[in-house]
Amino acid sequence: MAKQEAPGVWQLAEGRLTMPVRIRRASLLGAAYLCSAERAAELLVGTRLRPVSFRGRAVSTVLAVVYSDGDLGVYDEVGVGLLVRGPDRTLGMHQVHLPVNATFTMEAGRDIWGLPKWMADIDIAVERPLAKVRVADGGEHALTVSVPVPRFPAPVPFAVPIRTWGINPNDVNGELFRAPIRIRLRGLRVGSGRANVLTGTHSMGRAAAELGVGSRPLMVMYSPHVSIVLGESKSYA
Repeated sequence: MAKQEAPGVWQLAEGRLTMPVRIRRASLLGAAYLCSAERAAELLVGTRLRPVSFRGRAVSTVLAVVYSDGDLGVYDEVGVGLLVRGPDRTLGMHQVHLPVNATFTMEAGRDIWGLPKWMADIDIAVERPLAKVRVADGGEHALTVSVPVPRFPAPVPFAVPIRTWGINPNDVNGELFRAPIRIRLRGLRVGSGRANVLTGTHSMGRAAAELGVGSRPLMVMYSPHVSIVLGESKSYA
C-alpha cells in the first residue's frame, strides 16, 4: 500500500513518486458514446457522483493508452468511463474499469488517485484503417474494440485540462478523490465511424455494453504524441 512520506511525496513497494506525475511520451486512442443516463446513474450509486446528462443521455468513453516514457513506467491501460459531476458540481472523468499491465502503476493508481486499476493482458494495435484493443483477465476475455483511425491530423496541438474522480478502494465509506490532469495532444485526429465490439460476460464487458459501447461512436480520436501532467489527489469529504 502506498504511503505518503511528505506533501507530494509517496513511497510505494516498487519506488517513490513525487507530485505532479509526468508522462513524457504516450499514444492515445479513444471513442465517446451516448448511453442511457439512467443506467449510468445506476452504476454510480453510492459514489456521490452523477453522470453529465442531457435529455436522458449520458456520455461514456473507451480510452486505450500506451505509455512509453513517464514517472509511472512503461505500460498499457484501457479505461471504460463516464463524464460525471462531483458533489461540488465539478466536471470530471470517472473510470468504471481501468485495467493495466504493470504493478507499479496499479498500486499508485489505486492508492493515490482511487482509480480502479487491475492487472490484465492488454493488446493495443493501431494500424490504419482500423485500431484494435483487446483486454483479457486471467485468460478470460473482457473486452475487444475495433475502431476506425481518423485520417487527417489537426495542424496544432491541443491541451485539455480536466479532473479525475476516483474512489478510495481502502475506505468502506467510499471516500472520493479528485485530482487535476492536463493532457497535451499533438497530431490529434478526430473522426467518426462504426466500431466493432465484443464484450462477453466479464464485468468489464458487461459495464461497457451497459454504457453504450457497441453502438455507433459519437466521436473517435487518436493521437500518437501525448504528454500528461497528473496532480496529487485531494480527498473530497
